[in-house]
Amino acid sequence: MKYYGLLTVLSLSMMTTACAVTPPAVSKQGQLMEVSELYAEHKTFQANHQSYTVDQTDVDLIRSVDQPLTIVALFGSWCHDSEREVPRLVKLLNQAQNPLIELKLIAVNTKKEAPASYRLKYTPTFLVMNAQQQEVGRIVERPAATLGQDIVNMLIN
Repeated sequence: MKYYGLLTVLSLSMMTTACAVTPPAVSKQGQLMEVSELYAEHKTFQANHQSYTVDQTDVDLIRSVDQPLTIVALFGSWCHDSEREVPRLVKLLNQAQNPLIELKLIAVNTKKEAPASYRLKYTPTFLVMNAQQQEVGRIVERPAATLGQDIVNMLIN
């Protein structure tokens, strides 16, 4: 019985600390980071990029974007949601090859410290900005539908 109580405490402890473990060092914490740097430093991101299959409908949606956009991806190298969603976004944008869309990757620490204007609470957060650098929408942790659909829906609404 004594062991059962210990296991319960340990299990609860592990569940409440998801995405809050001590992160490996990131050379550009809080600064812009290149995809190649991210993948070189964090192999899980690279592996998730390679294993993800992008839906052609999403590629077509992103190709159809006809206005300049900047997507600011605020992520934690220590966060499982970031490990899943950042490579998916990168691969989608790579395959769509839309010259009007710029991606900015910004790694944050476990305290999620970012400029106050980003109002960051959860990682990853993808801010979609128009040509005037005004936020037109955001994807927090995971898309509601798909990345392509969510981004295009922000532009319609």
